Amino acid sequence: MNKSLDVSRLISFLDKDFFSKDWLEVPPQEPYLEEAKEMIVLNIISAANEILKYYHLLFLSGEYVFGSVEEDFTTIDNYLKERGFEIDNLENEQLKLELQAKFQANLVYPFTRHIRPIITYFLRDLNIQLNFEYKRGIFRGDKVANSGDEMDEGVLDYIGSFKRLIKILGIEHFGNCLEDDLLRDFLVIRKEFEYFSINETIKNAIHVKVSFLLKKILYRRSLSNLDATVPEYIYSFDQQDDAVLGLDSIDIEDSLIEWDDLVKVHYGLINQFKAEQRKRRKEIEAKRHEDYSFKDYHGLIKIFKDDTKILIQAQNLLTSFNDRDKDALKFNHYSQVCTSAYIFNNCISLKCEDNSITVEEFNNLFSEIKNRQNLDDVRNYFPWLKLAQTMSDQIDNVSKQLSDPKKYKLFTELLDLFSKVIEKLQDAYSWSNYKKLIPMQLPFDECLSDYKIIVDNFAEVRLFFFSSFVLPLDYRSVMLEKNLLVSKKNSYKELLTVYDRLQYVVGEVADVSEKMRKQERRSVEILAIFSAMALFSVGSIQIFGNKNVIEDPNVYYKFIMSFGYSLALFVLLIWIITRDNIKKIQYYHWILILIILIGTCFAIGYFVGSPISTFIKELFS
Repeated sequence: MNKSLDVSRLISFLDKDFFSKDWLEVPPQEPYLEEAKEMIVLNIISAANEILKYYHLLFLSGEYVFGSVEEDFTTIDNYLKERGFEIDNLENEQLKLELQAKFQANLVYPFTRHIRPIITYFLRDLNIQLNFEYKRGIFRGDKVANSGDEMDEGVLDYIGSFKRLIKILGIEHFGNCLEDDLLRDFLVIRKEFEYFSINETIKNAIHVKVSFLLKKILYRRSLSNLDATVPEYIYSFDQQDDAVLGLDSIDIEDSLIEWDDLVKVHYGLINQFKAEQRKRRKEIEAKRHEDYSFKDYHGLIKIFKDDTKILIQAQNLLTSFNDRDKDALKFNHYSQVCTSAYIFNNCISLKCEDNSITVEEFNNLFSEIKNRQNLDDVRNYFPWLKLAQTMSDQIDNVSKQLSDPKKYKLFTELLDLFSKVIEKLQDAYSWSNYKKLIPMQLPFDECLSDYKIIVDNFAEVRLFFFSSFVLPLDYRSVMLEKNLLVSKKNSYKELLTVYDRLQYVVGEVADVSEKMRKQERRSVEILAIFSAMALFSVGSIQIFGNKNVIEDPNVYYKFIMSFGYSLALFVLLIWIITRDNIKKIQYYHWILILIILIGTCFAIGYFVGSPISTFIKELFS
């Protein structure tokens, strides 16, 4: 994997065509001097255009990812300084001043004040991206200096063109998502290029790039639930008739048709996408594993997750991918980490489709995702979203059975873990949304399209797409899903709070009810004793009016004893009946009852005069 564009080749070309050894030699005669001066100025402007073409091609081809841009800066800067020193050594003072002004305005200023700053800032952002750093930019400012009025219009056009190219790349790298503002920006940029007087091949390449990026956003829009009822997009320029922006209105270059077809199959945008996906799987699996491209892994994991739904296949694919050697190129290493995370996330998604996951297994998934993201720094929201959705479904089912103590305990355990998952989801969403992360990243070679850019005096290059055929995400839909889960978490906590309060109230009611039952029981017991005492007293008084009692006091004693025993048994029976649970009566209570019964039998027998009583009387006499 070598660079096609070489700054040394550019320098050689500049030396050969514009800055040869005698490029400043001018005849002393006045008529010829003016012609020579114009030729020198033309060479300066032409050289500036060639340098600007070089940077256009460097960024269209994606070769800025090789990390040699700063070295190129130094090489070109030194080269321009040498040419500037040559002008400074001219003996003709007036000619020297005029050429210095032209050289500064058309070569030095465009390079140092326009091209280099925006490239420097872009590469800084790229470095942050490739290192998975989470940094939020406030601004980057440069001192504004007068570049003079000597800049050629052609050079101005190349500068304007290059600035818009960097804006396109900035969107693709750091802001690629489903947003109406991006559609507007791409349409405006594409229109602006019609007015730039630059190399037609470069202009066409930029048009092709913008059109494909536009179409990918529209593809994502067709998949988005939020945009299902959105009316047609229309736009116009210069009071012309409104044009409709849709998939049919964006033409795709023939060399990008393969990618376009792949998008339709992979994302299910055609009717027979399942059959095409299975056909693609057979073609991939016919290869050796070591010959799999990143694109192949991307296709297989999609099939394993959505079609076969076999976890072991996905896990084996992840193992196979992780066995690949680490790439030395930083960009390719970034793509390896992203792709590995993408396959891992799909494995997590498959695991979450099991409806019988236990709390322990949920905890294991939580730790697995957390450890993985701490290891590779790809803090994608997707695995947390899938885990949260699966847990939410299970919590919904458990919440219907909170009266069961086991289900209540399970609910609280799930809710505690769910709260942690939601916290991770919110952090991961913020990270992913800020970076506008696309879930899958191909390596450099696979990001090169089949569209060729051939410009005179430069090597042939292919048009580079950082996002390749991968569609941008709709972070608006993701945000709604996230917010729904956050809302569910809050409702679960409220449910638990209400249930706990109800349990407390029920407990309080039960305690009060128990106290009332005890009070009622005690009242019955007191009433029974009082009734027995009253009845005993009345009976005792009435018995004195009986003639037999007056004649024989023993009759009185017999009655009193019998009546007293009967009332005692009555009170005892009331006491037994008012117990909550007869099984709770202790053994010594039963012994006391038994003694009373036996004593009653003996007393009755003694006083009534039965054979048993006769035996008792003789025994006692």
